[in-house]
Amino acid sequence: MRQWYPIYQKIKDIREEYPRENYRQPKDFIKPIPGIDLYNKYRNYLTDQNTGSHYVDFGEEMESATT
Repeated sequence: MRQWYPIYQKIKDIREEYPRENYRQPKDFIKPIPGIDLYNKYRNYLTDQNTGSHYVDFGEEMESATT
């Protein structure tokens, strides 16, 4: 997950910098970022059950990216 996160962050930053409303984009550009579903699947295991803190917290925007 830690190796995946910097790549996820770069893809997210590029998508934010070049939004679909202002730029023509390839079809692959709008596909969900690989790994988000896997992260959400194991999110409970990455959470401290006593405090609710995430060991690897990628932010709440990831939840909205999957819906």
